[in-house]
Amino acid sequence: STGLIFPQGYEYSPQLGFGLDGVGWYFPINDYMDLRLTGQIYWHGTWAITADSKYRKRYKYNGGLNLKFASRRTIDDLDNRANSYAIRWNHNQDGKAHPTRRLSGSMNIQGNGFQRLNNNDARSVLSNQLSSNVSYSQSFPGKPFRLSATMSHSQNTQTRAVNISLPKLNFQMDRIYSFKKKGASSGNKEKWFEKVSLRYNAQAQNKFVATDTTLFSQKT
Repeated sequence: STGLIFPQGYEYSPQLGFGLDGVGWYFPINDYMDLRLTGQIYWHGTWAITADSKYRKRYKYNGGLNLKFASRRTIDDLDNRANSYAIRWNHNQDGKAHPTRRLSGSMNIQGNGFQRLNNNDARSVLSNQLSSNVSYSQSFPGKPFRLSATMSHSQNTQTRAVNISLPKLNFQMDRIYSFKKKGASSGNKEKWFEKVSLRYNAQAQNKFVATDTTLFSQKT
């Protein structure tokens, strides 16, 4: 049910001042999806907001989306702010959902050193590699065609380099014998041209390299 989420803790930070962590509101959007909005606020002007949504439909799919944005201002530098963000998404499709289409993957993208600025646990500080991988595949019953599309991402939080491949497409046609006679008996000898076959494979890829501070800017 809809309701208030009480703060997870009250704390004092020498850099940020007094603060509340984890206060927010819970929204049950429908039978398949919910939304949890929580925030952080500190005395010297630092604040952050998190939107966490989970979804599930039986025999179809399940997953979750987590969006975070933080605006940090410390007592040593009150005139400047450091804005950062983090995007996490995962999606799993049930094997019974569709006979010819499949979508699955996970995404973990951060900007402007989000975990370095906002987390102080060893796992967040020492983990330097982030990656994402999303895939879609489609087959065509009764036809010799297959289509796949993928998105991949790798990121180093120390060098701040971001590499993204979006999209990467692959279209395939299985081997066909266009000149073979239909309904021919096995005893008849094939003509030379009936043995001529054709296969087709097409690939397309788009890649770009950026930094975590320019990823969604005109520079990229």
